[in-house]
Amino acid sequence: MTRFVQWSLIALVSVGCATGGAAGPTFEYQPANGPLRYSVASTDLVLVDTPMGLQESGDSVRATIAIAVGGGNEHGRELTATYEALTVRVIGGVSRSGDVEELLNRPLRGTLSPSGAIEITGEVPSTSLPFDARASLVDFLVPMPPDGNTAEPWPVSITVSTEDELTVTAVFEGTGRIMGDTVWNGRSAKVIRVDGDVTLSGGGQPAESPVPIEVSWTGSSTRIYVWDHMAGVMLASTATDDLSGPISLVGMDMSVEATAEGQRTIELVP
Repeated sequence: MTRFVQWSLIALVSVGCATGGAAGPTFEYQPANGPLRYSVASTDLVLVDTPMGLQESGDSVRATIAIAVGGGNEHGRELTATYEALTVRVIGGVSRSGDVEELLNRPLRGTLSPSGAIEITGEVPSTSLPFDARASLVDFLVPMPPDGNTAEPWPVSITVSTEDELTVTAVFEGTGRIMGDTVWNGRSAKVIRVDGDVTLSGGGQPAESPVPIEVSWTGSSTRIYVWDHMAGVMLASTATDDLSGPISLVGMDMSVEATAEGQRTIELVP
């Protein structure tokens, strides 16, 4: 099955991004003199309990993405993301290969809004693999404390729609909090942790399924961000998702139970 939680084109985050000013701590992305390069690694696995036993499928992604945050206007800050390296491996299911060369070194341009939404404009090349080039970009969205108030937890609500083999909507409801201070590669930073519940629903026909399917899953998600509060830069993040629920075979009055696990890490390349 395709990657089960693809934080894709638009993420609507119901928290504000407060500015602390260039001379002090800030909880808003700041313009950089040049692109910031990040290494991205993700693995998503789905286990399906079928009459023939457990079936495993999923994908593994490794990428290097250059992120450039520019000046701002009433719509937000300019954002450019470029995949400089990309490897996609399908795990289990029907073995597939595809060409990702069309995605490499082609800037994806858009806007990073103050409300925490990434909107990519223009055409995005597609591949024959279950991969959306925009999906990893949403993991760069750090749910910021509203008004820069780091003393209290704050609500985080994310609604994401994605389309590749499946058309899926994922809804996250949780809480963000500042966990404390840390040092990452010699840089002082704040640790932001977000915990919450996820519901995922949708359907489509993945390559390994002979008929269309519908999914209705629930579970939990934990995300940890390392935020340079002086430079306004995300230094690293990790995300863990655990979901479970039925997969219904459309037109066959049949369903099977599935569990899904996702792991994602992002690190700024020194």
